[in-house]
Amino acid sequence: MPPIIELNRIEPVYLDRLEKQGIFTTGILLEVSETPTRRQYLADHVGASLAEVLAWRDEALMLNLAAFGPTEHVLLMQAGFPGLESILRTDLETFKARIQRAAREIKIEPPSDLTITGWWEQARTLETLPDQQPVPAPADPAGAVLRLLIGAIVGSVGAVLAAAFTPADPPLAAIAAVVVAMAPAGAVGRLAAGGVAGFVGLSGAAFTLLALFLGRGVIIALPNTPLWRGGSAPVRGVRSRGVRSRGVRSRGVRSSTGYDGPMNAAAARWLAAPAVAVATCLVLLGVAVAVFFNPWFVAFEQSRSDAAAVSGYTPDELRTATDGILGDLYLGSGNFGVTVRGTPVLDDRERAHMRDVRGVFAGFWLAVAAAAAVLVVARLRSRGAAWFWRAMAAGATALGIAVIGLGLLAIVSFDALFELFHRLFFAGGTYLFDPRTERLVQLFPDAFWFETSVLLAGVIVLLAIAVRLIARRRVGGSPGGFAGPTPLPVERAR
Repeated sequence: MPPIIELNRIEPVYLDRLEKQGIFTTGILLEVSETPTRRQYLADHVGASLAEVLAWRDEALMLNLAAFGPTEHVLLMQAGFPGLESILRTDLETFKARIQRAAREIKIEPPSDLTITGWWEQARTLETLPDQQPVPAPADPAGAVLRLLIGAIVGSVGAVLAAAFTPADPPLAAIAAVVVAMAPAGAVGRLAAGGVAGFVGLSGAAFTLLALFLGRGVIIALPNTPLWRGGSAPVRGVRSRGVRSRGVRSRGVRSSTGYDGPMNAAAARWLAAPAVAVATCLVLLGVAVAVFFNPWFVAFEQSRSDAAAVSGYTPDELRTATDGILGDLYLGSGNFGVTVRGTPVLDDRERAHMRDVRGVFAGFWLAVAAAAAVLVVARLRSRGAAWFWRAMAAGATALGIAVIGLGLLAIVSFDALFELFHRLFFAGGTYLFDPRTERLVQLFPDAFWFETSVLLAGVIVLLAIAVRLIARRRVGGSPGGFAGPTPLPVERAR
């Protein structure tokens, strides 16, 4: 009987625990996992899940095929057969073709047709596939609550941005602006929190906040306040900077009469302010991501998540594999073909997923670069007018609210949010990998992503707070409101 150390789908920590239980060979493993009760007992005693025990048993059954040794094990793994169940789900001709192709790939002599047929037939005597009976989808109250909360967060952020950039007059323009501003929020909400629960959360939060903000102007400065007049208003006896009238003049406030160029015109600000807010969000995200997704932080976090032990690589091999992947992600050829010990680190599915990730990253950094250009141009054209800084404050605040809300949800359902994030950017199933056999999730285990996400969220919130404080100081915003009216500083003429 092959020893259990030949199992590839078992982590080293469980090997030690199995040996302490007196389980040294695959034959003993098969004996102590023969019935559902024994499998559950074994899982409880070694601290594993029932699914993990079933995976060990599945591979152990394959190792006990006739004339099966280490070379044949490598061959079937290369062919995509990690256990007996995968053989049972394959017809004989496909089974032969995949084994012969795998033999050519690893440059060994393929087994004879008789041997391959014997394995295929023997697999059907050792185990049978479980009956596939349709099972009704169970109720998922936790998932419904999660979608409700995510929808509420998306709707709240959309309402904040819509209220900040909606003109008061004429009414039809205000309605059109709200529709335009909330349409992206609705699209994001449908992707992130589909179903009735997500719709209720998004629409309820959005309508409530819009009614509060636009109806009463409690938090958001309405469009007939200095947000849209560049910080000045027609006041009797007061003229814009440097112009005297009845012994009173204003200082530090830019005129809305056209002296500051087209970017200070009301129509131009109506278009530019939302662009500045969105650009602020993107630039803050870009800065935060750059802090963490670099070789130095990745190496630090991998050491904390014990990626070397999980992957079975030495520290030097771990660095070689990780640096090769990160290099292809940012600047390399994008084939993700790094090898360790003469063997590719990633399989075809993993490399295909990383190419998808590379495309998402490229799009993200292009968007960040475009957003930075928008901020620079808007700052220069506006000459630092009040509306520019208020728009930056609005964007930073909306980003901070979204991150805090998602962070609170992640405390109770991190896995669901992680799955949701991948669904937004990748095709279904292309991002799911087996942590027992596939290196990508061994190099970057769950602990890596959890800690990185927490730190990333914290940095984003700190950056958002800093930008908001700086923007409010530059504009002289009222401490009682989100972007309230700016007092008009005046002094008597000498």
